[in-house]
Amino acid sequence: MTPIGQLADHDNLGEPMTVPYQDIGFMIPLAWHGEGGEMHNDVFLLVGNQVYVPDNSERWAADLAPAKDEIRRQVIIKFKSQFKALVKQCLLEMGELPGSASLPGRDDVDIIPDGATSEAATTG
Repeated sequence: MTPIGQLADHDNLGEPMTVPYQDIGFMIPLAWHGEGGEMHNDVFLLVGNQVYVPDNSERWAADLAPAKDEIRRQVIIKFKSQFKALVKQCLLEMGELPGSASLPGRDDVDIIPDGATSEAATTG
């Protein structure tokens, strides 16, 4: 996700109180050791394959405030949809949902109704 100030059309106006774009991001509280071995306690933001860190995470966290209700509702709706799709894709890749590679597909299973011969089942 590119910060809005780096986008070429960042001066364009949009419909008031709408969310035209959103991506899934995860806040990750962590402790890490710097180049000199010193301990840092931070909050990083993971968006896609990029990790962002505020200049001063303690001050940044202290400045957080709740979003306006109109924006909050839109963000939650979009997040649920995006997160559901992400979880579904992960479960499919792990073979945990029908249609996954680890489960038999239609071509892997022969089903013959009671009383039918295999010849009748294959000729349809």
